[in-house]
Amino acid sequence: MPNPFLISILTLITTLATTPTIANTDLNTPNKTTTIVGSNLQANANNAVNSDNANNAVNTDNTNNTDNTNNGQININSQNLNILSSQDTNNTKSNTQHKNLNVSYTLYGTNSSNLSGSISRDSSTSTSQQTTHNNTNLTATNINLNTTQDTKIKGANLQATNQLNINTKNLEVSSVQNKHKAKTRSQGASLGIGSSGVNSVGFNQSKADENSKTVLLTSMTAKQVNINTQAHTQLTGSLIAATDTGDKDGNDNGQLNLTTNSLSASSLNTTTTINPTQ
Repeated sequence: MPNPFLISILTLITTLATTPTIANTDLNTPNKTTTIVGSNLQANANNAVNSDNANNAVNTDNTNNTDNTNNGQININSQNLNILSSQDTNNTKSNTQHKNLNVSYTLYGTNSSNLSGSISRDSSTSTSQQTTHNNTNLTATNINLNTTQDTKIKGANLQATNQLNINTKNLEVSSVQNKHKAKTRSQGASLGIGSSGVNSVGFNQSKADENSKTVLLTSMTAKQVNINTQAHTQLTGSLIAATDTGDKDGNDNGQLNLTTNSLSASSLNTTTTINPTQ
């Protein structure tokens, strides 16, 4: 069996990316899948949430508690665990058209006259698609995540003032990207008329495409971070850090411990691409 290796460093960084309150949160689903999407969990006093259904989803976007002592724990035990961001999507489309007709006739005396005119038409179409992520937030003195299979943390911020402990078979920690795509298409034509007939013809068209991606950072921070992955750990554009509470500079305190059989890391980038063409 391959020997696991230990990484003890402050940060594993692969890129730079309404707080409801639930007290002493305990989710126990040892043979199920727990899914937390777009939620804000803050553990304070001595309440508990216990869930035993398959594919559990915890959504607490509008839950509030006046006790903000933040001395509780978040304990999640499950077969699989997904802590994910929620998504807002917005799609728009607009169409415009313009038509113009101008004609003039001038008579000079009895033997001279002038006819002139123009006809023009133009149209444009614009479409926009936007996807915006909202990170899930888990905050407590201690956060303990235990799964027998897979743990996916994608679009989330986990913050423990004392310990963050993760025990799992496979771990994925990934940031997400907000995306915006826009397209504009336009075209027009014109016709000039004189006394002798058509004297000018014009045509134009253009298009522009814009695509942008912005990284929304996934982070896991605590005074002490302990991660034990039996098989594989995948980090994508994410941050894992062990730093003392109140340290605004986020200095390494040497208490980040990651044990895994294999590790891979990749980055995510903020990009904008504009392609105008005539």
